[in-house]
Amino acid sequence: MRDFRKWGDSPVVAAFFLTWGMTKLAAAQAAPPSVPANATAAPSQPSPASAAPVQPAAPAPPPPYPYQYPPPPPGYAYQYPPPPPGYAYPAYAYQRRPPATVPYTGGSIPQGYHLEQRPRNGLIISGALVTGIPWAIGLAGVSSANFPNSSGWLVVPALGPWLTLAARNDSSCTYNNSSDVCFDDGLNALARTALVFDGLVQTAGAVLFIIGVSSKKQVLARDFTGHLQLTPAPIGRRGAGAFLSGDF
Repeated sequence: MRDFRKWGDSPVVAAFFLTWGMTKLAAAQAAPPSVPANATAAPSQPSPASAAPVQPAAPAPPPPYPYQYPPPPPGYAYQYPPPPPGYAYPAYAYQRRPPATVPYTGGSIPQGYHLEQRPRNGLIISGALVTGIPWAIGLAGVSSANFPNSSGWLVVPALGPWLTLAARNDSSCTYNNSSDVCFDDGLNALARTALVFDGLVQTAGAVLFIIGVSSKKQVLARDFTGHLQLTPAPIGRRGAGAFLSGDF
């Protein structure tokens, strides 16, 4: 009976010791290896992740507007290469526009012109000025005085001073004991002199005007040549149109 119980507890004891041994073995494998006290630690190498990041280079500032090329170095002088031997420069001829009119002195009529008779504009303009300026001055003077002593004839150009001189009446003098000077005679002489001078000037201007209108001159006038060109062109930001150009 005692032997049976002795051998009956043996499997339990064996399982206990087997479990304890496996636990110690697992603990020994999990523990880190021991380092001796007198062992010196190896210098640690910095990891790439812990290194300081490299700052990127700052971009270059843009060139100022308007963009300019860098200046040439000191003493630099650019020269165009000489032309090849035998090179002839083209001759540029500026073509001037022919005049509109040319005085005709006889002979054949050149191509592009035709013969015309035109009034003498110089005589017409000068005659109108010589007649019109004194006529306007005399008319303004007598109109401010309400046209006294038949001075209404001055309205007629060129002939007005002569008609006024013939139609006006001279004033008479009244003498007294205190003075023997007649002022009316002086005024009459001054008025007659002014009318004669005015009549001569206006008549001369009228003669020049009549000669300029009646005596025509022969000139060579250029034939009419027109050239028109219609060119499309933008108008504003979004508009479209065209330009018309030409010469006559």
